[in-house]
Amino acid sequence: MVDVGCIQELRLSQWCLQYMAHIFPYLGQMRHLRTLILEIIRQLFTSDAAAEPEWISLLLSQFSKLPCLQNLCVNDVYFLTGCLEEWLRCLNNPLVTLSITYCRLSQSDLRYLSQCLVICELKHLNLSGVELSNSCPKLLGVLLERLKSTLQTLELEQCNLKDPHFNAILPALTQCSQLTKINFYRNDISLLVLKNLLHHTAKMRRLTQELYPAPLECYDYFTILRDKFIQLCPELLDILRVERQPRKVSFATRACFVCFKSCFYDHKARLCLCSYAG
Repeated sequence: MVDVGCIQELRLSQWCLQYMAHIFPYLGQMRHLRTLILEIIRQLFTSDAAAEPEWISLLLSQFSKLPCLQNLCVNDVYFLTGCLEEWLRCLNNPLVTLSITYCRLSQSDLRYLSQCLVICELKHLNLSGVELSNSCPKLLGVLLERLKSTLQTLELEQCNLKDPHFNAILPALTQCSQLTKINFYRNDISLLVLKNLLHHTAKMRRLTQELYPAPLECYDYFTILRDKFIQLCPELLDILRVERQPRKVSFATRACFVCFKSCFYDHKARLCLCSYAG
């Protein structure tokens, strides 16, 4: 028989909420749980909609019974939207890692995230796959401002960020003195704003891994302009080299709409070989 009190990491993956609900009462008994991972939680068409709030409340009620919880990872969970405050306010201690990926977050979710107490000691933040194009750009800046003394890794891949978002986070980003990794892959950024971003990150000497999106000038609508990509990437890399010798840097395009592969540049080009690429 398993002693649930000894469990330090729990992953619940590809379950339906109504089946998971049978496990929730045991969750509160996992007093030494440090990492909780919930991923790809689906809603059955036959689900009893009236019972869902009760199941969700049962899950959240267990969070306050987890005194050692430091890492919360939520990936593709449909019932998080509009409820982030309810999730985070149930936690008793500050988190070290918060990963919310491929979930929908409302404006109120993002506003609460930038203000809540449990992120005051956060070292790792991952919001990859969260649609942020319609969010207020200033909220990201406020969030990073709060994390500037502790944050070590920041992942915002495929968030549909635009120039205003990058401009808004720049002042706070450069104050994040502990950052070792940034990931901005697959966002929409102009060449001018990307160069400005690189001029700022070039001064962040703790960075050991930097993942940047190819600028919009590397596309003709959905077509990747390979020659333009090959031309621009060395120039962009040189912006960093003026200030320091970067350790691991990569630029990447969006996925090709035909072969679904991206082009990468990390000191040398690895290209999409699709005949539709420019």
